[in-house]
Amino acid sequence: MSQNVDGIWTIPGGTLQLNESVEECITRIVFENIGINIKALKLFGVYSGQELINRVDERYHTVAIGYLCTEYEGEITPESNQGIEAGFFRFNQ
Repeated sequence: MSQNVDGIWTIPGGTLQLNESVEECITRIVFENIGINIKALKLFGVYSGQELINRVDERYHTVAIGYLCTEYEGEITPESNQGIEAGFFRFNQ
C-alpha cells in the first residue's frame, strides 16, 4: 500500500492498457507506483457493483481485481508524485 499526500493509504491501481493482460497491468502499475517487480500472482477476488461507481463520471464504474503477491524483487520506493510512503501490511491491519 502507499500513502498519498492527504494521508490516505491506498492499494496500487490503474487503468488496463489496450492489449495488456490484467496480470501485465498489475505488474506495470506496482512497479511504477512503488518500485517492486512482481514475480508471482494469485487471484484473490473480483469486485464490482454500486459501491464502485466512478464519482467523477457516473457513466462508468470500477471493476477491482485483487491479487496476492508473495514473490517479488526490489525495495519499496514510492514514486514521488504517487505517494509519500509505502509499506506491506497484514490482512488484519
